[in-house]
Amino acid sequence: MNQEAGDQIRKRKRRNKRQKTDTSSTKQSANTTATVAAQHTVKNPSASAVSKSSSKPLTYLEKMKAKLAGGHFRMINEKLYTCSGDEALSYFKEDPSLFSMYHTGYQEQMSRWPEQPVNIIMKWLKDHSSSLVVADFGCGDARLSKGVKNKVFSIDLVSNDPSVIACDMSNTPLESSSIDVAVFCLSLMGTNFPNFIQEAHRVLKPNGWLLIAEVKSRLDPTNGGADPDRFIQAVCQLGFKSVSKDFSNKMFILLYFRKKEKNNSKKEIEWPELKPCLLAHSLGFATVKPEEISGSQPAEVQNLVQGKWMKTTNLNTIKDPLNGEKFITISEVEESGIKPFVESLSKCPKHGLHNPFKSPERYLLYGDISAKAGHMLAQPEVADFFAKLIQRVAPKSYQQAFGEVYVTGKFLENFSGDQVRFLARSFGVPGNHLGQQSHGFRWPYGPVAVITPFNFPLEIPLLQLMGALYMGNKPVLKVDSKVCIVMEQMLRLLHDCGMPLDDVDFINSDGKTMNKLLLEAKPRMTLFTGSSRVADKLADDLNGRIKLEDAGFDWKILGPDVHEVDYVSWVCDQDAYACSGQKCSAQSMLFMHENWSKTSLLRQLTDLAARRKLEDLTIGPVLTVTTEAMLGHMKKLLQIPGSKLLFGGEELENHYIPSIYGAIKPTAVFVPIEQILKAENYELVTKEIFGPFQIITEYKDNQLQLVLDALERMHAHLTAAVVSNDPLFIQEVVGKTVNGTTYAGLRARTTGAPQNHWFGPAGDPRGAGIGTPEAIKLVWSCHREVIYDVGPVPHNWQIPPST
Repeated sequence: MNQEAGDQIRKRKRRNKRQKTDTSSTKQSANTTATVAAQHTVKNPSASAVSKSSSKPLTYLEKMKAKLAGGHFRMINEKLYTCSGDEALSYFKEDPSLFSMYHTGYQEQMSRWPEQPVNIIMKWLKDHSSSLVVADFGCGDARLSKGVKNKVFSIDLVSNDPSVIACDMSNTPLESSSIDVAVFCLSLMGTNFPNFIQEAHRVLKPNGWLLIAEVKSRLDPTNGGADPDRFIQAVCQLGFKSVSKDFSNKMFILLYFRKKEKNNSKKEIEWPELKPCLLAHSLGFATVKPEEISGSQPAEVQNLVQGKWMKTTNLNTIKDPLNGEKFITISEVEESGIKPFVESLSKCPKHGLHNPFKSPERYLLYGDISAKAGHMLAQPEVADFFAKLIQRVAPKSYQQAFGEVYVTGKFLENFSGDQVRFLARSFGVPGNHLGQQSHGFRWPYGPVAVITPFNFPLEIPLLQLMGALYMGNKPVLKVDSKVCIVMEQMLRLLHDCGMPLDDVDFINSDGKTMNKLLLEAKPRMTLFTGSSRVADKLADDLNGRIKLEDAGFDWKILGPDVHEVDYVSWVCDQDAYACSGQKCSAQSMLFMHENWSKTSLLRQLTDLAARRKLEDLTIGPVLTVTTEAMLGHMKKLLQIPGSKLLFGGEELENHYIPSIYGAIKPTAVFVPIEQILKAENYELVTKEIFGPFQIITEYKDNQLQLVLDALERMHAHLTAAVVSNDPLFIQEVVGKTVNGTTYAGLRARTTGAPQNHWFGPAGDPRGAGIGTPEAIKLVWSCHREVIYDVGPVPHNWQIPPST
């Protein structure tokens, strides 16, 4: 490939330099390189699993500093977007090491995108003929050429790779009409990008393909970006026809063009301006940078009470779950310091901060706040900030962390505009006589408390907090200390979006102090998400003024009809082991019909579990159960007759996860259905292990009742899945079970609840829901009836006899 490129260069030197056709942009010597998007991501912002032969594990920050000293990557990225091609060329000629530094940073960022556009382009090429000749404009590390069988001319500004043609992208050495496919993968950088596209038109054969992948925000007119239709029109005026466009990805768009047979391009083309895709050095609301949090630069978390952020002298340090460093310092409130919080809640009357008769403009205020906050979370740099921060404190894959941010943003969008006041919609019923009507209203509780766990540091607390605020309550928020930094930053974002500082109090404390606060402040309602043991204690302490979303031993039944084994296997793996099994909806027990035993299901579950690695956080630290406890539980299960270890059952290798946390491989233990039902085994088998651990069993056609008996004896009823397309089977199982969020059908799952349906337990009058209008009204408001009886009194009315 490089030899052919050299031949073309020599041929072009032997003839006069081609006279370039004018475009609407000023002709400049330019280049570009594949750019990192504003939606830059990060894997585990701390120490990865490295060889234990190292004297000391490197933190994520130390790794980044070694590669991107002084934040040069951000600086170079901004330079490339805002300068001309000539300036960029001079910039790198002055210091060639900058080009290498930029690409190192680019790869560090791009390797952690949920999906990379270059992979989609590779698949497109593989789906077409391998004889197509490709020109990769702005090739970076020439990954495209290494991933396909096609002949690829890799082009960029500077490179140490001999296979890359180092040249000006607006004046390449390629022959005219010699290329079948021209690719711009995140590479339309610089102020004269139209010249690059014109050069692609020159080198393409008639009817050749032009593929453009670009950062979505650059072509999003609602976010200050260019109109994609105007951009497509300009490309077409250059001599292309639009074939298709793909806007389905959250991070980038893909545009497909073909060069027209006849060259009928316009001389004057009005190109829309593509806004620079700059990486923000900091966000206005943020007080931390996730990638910089480490033992050497610990983050700080404060409290918020009566509209003021406050520190305390009682400091609690949180250990990095990946390497044990003390990387977050929390100002915790002691029992002696709860008075300001008690006073703050006591200032809120029982009728709340707003209700249908009082301060109704606050319904509109929170519609506006939700709209602004939802828009903020839709910004790539903000979404990435929270995804990385979640990863930092509750290590999970970037896709899982980003999904949490995405669902939270969609929830906020759902309750924008008038949707908040629609939550308080009333109804009226005609009375018995003229002037009488009864009206039902949704009424706030006033002072309330929100207590949430570690596993979803943003989604659970934010959705419940906003529900409380929408209905007119004044909440105090307590989030598990291990992850409270996420909601501290989210509160600062909400303040930036217009939320009054004194609408929410935010407290960091131990459990004993929080319990004392609840007893003294006497909130009218408390929402608790967490363990069943603590839930039951709070229910007693608070005299039942509580809603619960407690732990769930969640189950899945595979029905007798076998379909799509690959898909069902993948969903089972996701349900059991995503987020290292630390979801309240995680698949704890799999009831497998014997027909599934005859398939490759168990083998695929084993293989899928083996794919999970600490390096990409598809498996990671377990924050509430130690390795010793999980393996000890497994050993007890294996003493049950007929039980066996299917896979896992070992500690993770080459890790620095501290011993206060857990670190085991995804694990599954088989226990016969008959043994599960025995009194001496049932409590052990159905004990929830909040980690990557599940029970698998098998049943026959005549044993469905045994399965239903096992489900009836369970005490927590959160999520469930009935994997079958047999309507009679589904009817039988759903009709004889309780779980509040039950998925039924071939694609049924137990996890991954979005923002568009109810999520919560059933079978308990204390059960709470989350995410929907019904959930918000149930948890955060009560019914109030107002009966109007204004007369008139009948003209001939007289005082009747006493009754």
